[in-house]
Amino acid sequence: MIKNSLKIYFTSFKYFWIPLVFILGGLGIGSLIVYFGARNQIDDLLNRVKDLANGASIQVNDLINYLITESRALPWNSFTDLIRVLFKENWLLGTIENFFSTAVEDYATYKDAIKAEILSSYNSMLTYYVIFFSFLGVGLLGGYFLTGSLIRKKWAPKSILRALLVAAIDFILSAGIVALIGYLTSLWTPAVYISSIISAVLFAFLMVIKAYFAQRDNSIKFKDVMNIKLISLVLLMIFLLFLISAGFLVLIFFLLMLIPFKQITLLVLLAVAYVIFIMTSISINILAEAEVYRMKKA
Repeated sequence: MIKNSLKIYFTSFKYFWIPLVFILGGLGIGSLIVYFGARNQIDDLLNRVKDLANGASIQVNDLINYLITESRALPWNSFTDLIRVLFKENWLLGTIENFFSTAVEDYATYKDAIKAEILSSYNSMLTYYVIFFSFLGVGLLGGYFLTGSLIRKKWAPKSILRALLVAAIDFILSAGIVALIGYLTSLWTPAVYISSIISAVLFAFLMVIKAYFAQRDNSIKFKDVMNIKLISLVLLMIFLLFLISAGFLVLIFFLLMLIPFKQITLLVLLAVAYVIFIMTSISINILAEAEVYRMKKA
């Protein structure tokens, strides 16, 4: 099983371009929708503010340049701080208000009315950001499932009916595992450490059960699949694949540190990390099924 699982993992990288194409497509389409939608909202907002402020001289490019300038001060080196500033502290809303406070003469006179217009446009802009993240999600899921189906077709093919059955089993058992871990943690906080070990074992057990129902036929008996040896091998391979993937990421990170352009380094590292994550997830998800399929064909 170890040799077969490693072969699945390393050969899966020939499909690396599929998840990249999907996520870039989702990002591209979503970004275009956000750009044109937000641009229209900004145009409307500026026209309404001009009407309120007796024809104040404000241009769209002035606001866009201001946003770009202010965005450089964001905490880009800390993802958690960046999310906090953007969403919890409403960075975009506050920055737009600051722009008008300096761009509109006698801003205090029109302050309340301008704030109301800004809030209305801001809420409309949020719709475009929901659309953006929807396309991003479609790109992520589309790339994952298409890549997974191609890899599965070679190593662990199954019918659509069995795929639906396995998905149902996966959902029920996964929900049960999450509920059990949550219950144990609520009773005793340190149980979160013990539950990590328990969840790993239960996850391996779940993978073997799914593999049996996905690949079973008259030549495969339940006892041939559900045994300590196979569950232990699945656990070992999960740990080994995670270790290999982590090693790849560390190696690539140090290699990219030699590149002087930090923005390029970050983008390349994110792309590589995404591909490795997809391939690792798919390989782990099918390794038990691939082993049962190999047993069936032996």
